[in-house]
Amino acid sequence: MRYILFISFLYSSIASAVNTPANILRACIDNDNLTVTISWKSPSDICGSFTKHRLYGSENNKSFDLISEIPNLAITEYSHSLASINTNWRYFLVTLFTCNGTDSTISDTLNIDTSYPIDIGLDSVSYDLNSQNIIAGWKSNPSVDTDGYQIYDFSSGDGDSIGYTNDTFFTVSTNPTNRYPVVIATLDSCNLSSLISSPHTPAFLNSAIDTCDRSITLNWSIYSGWTNIDSQVVFLSKNRSSFNSIGTLTGSISNFKINNIELGETFEFYIRSYTGNITSSSNKTTITTREFVVPEYTYLNYVSVVDNKDIELGWESSPTSDIGSYDIQKSKNTTGFTNINNTTNTSTFIDPSTDVSQDIFYYRIVAKNKCNEPIDTSNASRNIVLAELSGLTHNTYTGWENGTNFYKLNYQTTSSTWNEIENSVSAIVVNQSDTKAGCYYVTAEENTNFLGSNNQSVSNTYCKEEDLTVSITTGINPNSENNTFKIYATGIDHSKSHYIILNRWGEKLAHNPTNLGWNCYYKNELVSPGLYIYIVHLYGLKGEKKVQKGAINVLR
Repeated sequence: MRYILFISFLYSSIASAVNTPANILRACIDNDNLTVTISWKSPSDICGSFTKHRLYGSENNKSFDLISEIPNLAITEYSHSLASINTNWRYFLVTLFTCNGTDSTISDTLNIDTSYPIDIGLDSVSYDLNSQNIIAGWKSNPSVDTDGYQIYDFSSGDGDSIGYTNDTFFTVSTNPTNRYPVVIATLDSCNLSSLISSPHTPAFLNSAIDTCDRSITLNWSIYSGWTNIDSQVVFLSKNRSSFNSIGTLTGSISNFKINNIELGETFEFYIRSYTGNITSSSNKTTITTREFVVPEYTYLNYVSVVDNKDIELGWESSPTSDIGSYDIQKSKNTTGFTNINNTTNTSTFIDPSTDVSQDIFYYRIVAKNKCNEPIDTSNASRNIVLAELSGLTHNTYTGWENGTNFYKLNYQTTSSTWNEIENSVSAIVVNQSDTKAGCYYVTAEENTNFLGSNNQSVSNTYCKEEDLTVSITTGINPNSENNTFKIYATGIDHSKSHYIILNRWGEKLAHNPTNLGWNCYYKNELVSPGLYIYIVHLYGLKGEKKVQKGAINVLR
């Protein structure tokens, strides 16, 4: 015999006498240890008449037998050990004595509890919009003997307990991303459980922005657990304002697109699903956008000739955080610009398509953002072409913020280094009569700009050639300083010009370009004194052609 003692107060302090029977509450069987626990609520005993409880039991509808006597009014449970598992037992309790000292009271008869609570289901599993906790909710179980509810994570398919409650709601998770199917079971006072409900999983929302398309796309997993979803509503809050409905969808749709958004705003979304009068909200998702950073400046520093064949552009832009590329544009004037290239290079570009000796073009740089949209345009500048018309002159350089500081004319003969021969604040003009043979180019320098720089632009190189003139040696003495046949010429193209030497019988003794002399040798032997014939084929740098013949006198 075992007694389980629960003392919550002294029976001598109870405010009424023993005149009523004990209230027998439940008989719960434990199949594992072959015991039945009988629980009751004892009557009050202010007059002190109580002496004991007598517990009677009947197995399989046989007569009742005394199981135990409980001498303490504070004892409210008794564990009855069974020889074998049998749920066909009945119990009642006799209380001795009442306040008259002679009568006893008898409780109702109670069978072992084998009735399971009614199976119930979840109403919904939903995200709390404020806390973003995942909360499960349901209606109270109508079973008379309902002690509480067990909540399970059904991810594994077996049901892993995550909590117990007497309420009709439960916080499943405080982590919005820790989302899983949830089931519920009802437990009675004997810990008998209903069947677990069907699993419910809330909708989970994801969002993505296409900045270039100015759109936001929502994708979500549809609510799982209801027989059907009547509708789904998309809610939006802009810049932390109140949420408003922006779309109502059927229960099978799981994506939604918002077009024409304004960059620089904050967008917050959630999806609410409906079935009948029950709703569930998804998690909230937030997208914070910003406007593209527009450069404070895009400045074309120079348009310049390189290697006397290509145009080089140099520029700078700031800030460059949202610049994706640059369009290089070109025009004969300042209005009809066309793109000639697109580059991600942030400083220079070479244009090989311009004839630098005669073509004047305007260039400009268009900065484009990462969506390929123009966001800034540079100044337009043109190259310098130096040419001889009525005199040697050039066009002015345009495009610099503070204009041109000066122009320098540089000159070089075929045998000298470059030298500055003129400096002017305006375009330089050299009269035709003052233009000497040789090569020229112009350098333009910028007045200090807003970046504190003085950029330069270089023109093409213009070379003036001399007329073709020639002087030929006619007398040679191998034993003197005048021992070589030479051709002295100006304006000659030695790469094309050549001569031959013949003896009196027409035998060819030498065949050389005009920039090489003849030393009077033939087959490694000095030729004999006498007359020899020369024939010179001359080509001028200006395109002249001439053949000159004569005699050479070789002396001894």
